[in-house]
Amino acid sequence: FYETFLSLHRIGLAVAVSGVYFHLAKHALPQLPWVYLVIIFLSLEPSIRIVRILRYNFSWKEKKWTLVGLERLPGEATRVTFTLPHSWNANPGSHVQIYMPRIALMGSHPFSVAWSQSSGDANALAEKAPFSIDDLDSESGPSTISCVIRSRQGMTSSLYKLAARYQDAQVHLWGAIEGPYGGYHSLDSYGTVVLFAGGVGITHQLSFVRHLLTRTTATLPLHRRFP
Repeated sequence: FYETFLSLHRIGLAVAVSGVYFHLAKHALPQLPWVYLVIIFLSLEPSIRIVRILRYNFSWKEKKWTLVGLERLPGEATRVTFTLPHSWNANPGSHVQIYMPRIALMGSHPFSVAWSQSSGDANALAEKAPFSIDDLDSESGPSTISCVIRSRQGMTSSLYKLAARYQDAQVHLWGAIEGPYGGYHSLDSYGTVVLFAGGVGITHQLSFVRHLLTRTTATLPLHRRFP
């Protein structure tokens, strides 16, 4: 459904821009240069996406591409872990566009980032307390990004079936990410934060919890389990 939804919007956009262009060109109206500008922007958008994909997923120095690992989880969910050759840092609440040609040849799908780990994150999780904010900064190096995807229909169903086919063993395949996007909200200045989530929506909240527990913020950690 998502791929159909996205394709219909792209077709509608092409029809709308073409209609405006031919209308203005037929009557030689002065607004025609603005349509050219819109067409240029629309043409540059795929190129910008390709540059972003290459930036995070390919290392020219090490000649490595992003490796994707699939792991079946309870509740018909799949943990999809991207091992990137570069450092990847994003704000809490971010999401990425994922590309897996073996599952969806021409499609990209948005998913929340459940967990990310950079080479410098060990500083924040170490037993030794940091002396400054600089001690918490991530260093450059390989990173891993994990998304938890519940099986529905189409791409997510194919993803889960592939992971389930190999039982408890991890499946490795080729893929890429694009992003990060989002992450505009900061909760650092609040003394108390209550996060609500249902089902697989917990992935959006995990990055906020981790950030509040590992960074210097005004929020004090309070652990409570509800039945």
